[in-house]
Amino acid sequence: FTIVPDVIDPEEIARLVPQLQSFIDSDLGHADPRRLKDEWRVFNPHLRSPDFLDLITRPSVMAHVESILGDTCILYACISSSMPPGGPNYSARVHVDSPRIIPGYPTNVGVILCLDDFTAENGATSIIPGSFEELERPSDRDFEARAEVIFPTAGSLVVFNGRTWHSGGINRTHRPRHAVTANYCRSYMRQYFDFPRMIPPEEAEALTESQRRILGFHVRMPTSLEEYYVDEADRLSRAGQG
Repeated sequence: FTIVPDVIDPEEIARLVPQLQSFIDSDLGHADPRRLKDEWRVFNPHLRSPDFLDLITRPSVMAHVESILGDTCILYACISSSMPPGGPNYSARVHVDSPRIIPGYPTNVGVILCLDDFTAENGATSIIPGSFEELERPSDRDFEARAEVIFPTAGSLVVFNGRTWHSGGINRTHRPRHAVTANYCRSYMRQYFDFPRMIPPEEAEALTESQRRILGFHVRMPTSLEEYYVDEADRLSRAGQG
């Protein structure tokens, strides 16, 4: 893993944190009981606010991802990594964010966008360096013996192979610890959500070309022969996408 400091400035953090907390608050207590396990887990904040879309597609973030996956990679998933006050959440288990292993060939890169300082008191992440080709989940004792607790400051990025074994801690403070994790994958892989289909056409028109590529607009599948037999510029699946 790598910690890259000072990627998000304090003024931006001051805008992002209230938005993220409002998404969490609106999702808490959802009527569908199947969503209880995902409390404090906000899916797709980049579809709920253009500020988060800008955050996960900006060049200062993508440069680190593309140095590993190349410049045709796309967004696999984007989920909040906030830790609730007074306890742990779903992340406080030893896990990986991407299950597949191809030796010597990373398929997914994770980026934790830290909106608060990570401390021993508020549930800092623990990670086993170099564990991305270990198939078996380490035991809790093994994980504790080998893992490093990382303490990135607010505004930092944590860049890691998505197959690396890691765990969130326990927040023993009285305030949330906010972060967002974006996961990027190779262009030929399926995304966690069908982002091009989820974005209204009028909003898609306003996206930059780079944002369209990262969100998967250049690697869509045609749904009919009419969509397939079109001019090259209008094709849903563009050439040269890896």
